[in-house]
Amino acid sequence: MNCRWFSWVAITAAAVAAALSRAQAPERPTIVLETYFVSNESPRGAAHRLSWFEVRAPLARNLEVVHSQIQLPANHLDDEGYIAYWHAGNRLRFGRFRQTFGFGDWSELFYTPFISFPMIRMLPVDRGHSLIRASVGADLSLLLGEHELQVGLIESPVPDQQFVHSDPNLLIVRLQKPVGSLILGINALRPLDDGPAAHGLDVRWSTAQWQVRGELVQGATAPHVGSHYLDVTYRPPGQTRLKLGVRTEAYGRRGQPTARLDTLALRYVVSPHVTLSLNRASGNGVGAAGGMSGWSFQTMFMVTY
Repeated sequence: MNCRWFSWVAITAAAVAAALSRAQAPERPTIVLETYFVSNESPRGAAHRLSWFEVRAPLARNLEVVHSQIQLPANHLDDEGYIAYWHAGNRLRFGRFRQTFGFGDWSELFYTPFISFPMIRMLPVDRGHSLIRASVGADLSLLLGEHELQVGLIESPVPDQQFVHSDPNLLIVRLQKPVGSLILGINALRPLDDGPAAHGLDVRWSTAQWQVRGELVQGATAPHVGSHYLDVTYRPPGQTRLKLGVRTEAYGRRGQPTARLDTLALRYVVSPHVTLSLNRASGNGVGAAGGMSGWSFQTMFMVTY
């Protein structure tokens, strides 16, 4: 599908959004810097896991630019870089962003008691496609009563430093709706040509002390992948700094043994700038579960401006 005109559409839409916003003096930008150090059983000693830098700069009322980068021990990557227009809780954005499939926001991956990401988000779900990959394109988020609908036309995978796409290859759709005390998410990833496809289900239930959340993802083509995880976290009464967690997860491919892993986790917020996490994982030794088993300890430093 040839969509090289898409960048011009994005620029035009951004200009229209700026005009509609009736520009006024923008608020000051917000800057967040986070650095993570991890130690585990092998190798011993603390090692730099990554650093993350994000800037959110309002351009006008309801219009902002977001850019973030990830510094790894050996190299750095562009994380997100997009322009977003907000109106009455609805959002339209163009650029580079994380895929809106399940729980993929930065806070949903890093601000939990669990140090490692779920296998389902790190490993391929279909034809080598991973949900943690960056995507470039456009997406629209709409509030429809109690429901939220997200539709995106994206290109993935994309190289680093690419922020505008010319040839989208995937359609991604997410519908979120309340079902009693649950929040249910239904996700679909569909190719525009001969590419990866998947569908998924996510669920979240929360109280003042408890939160239960999980995802189930099924690849649509060979090699077939069906995987899931379930997180249960608990904050003791009167505790604002401590959170405990249990995760059970599985990752499987058709015709191959299923990797299974269980994790006990603790997260303690020492101060607004320092957070500690302790995990103990045990698995069946299959695939990624073998390398993720054992003790791990993480220190996160955060500075905001």
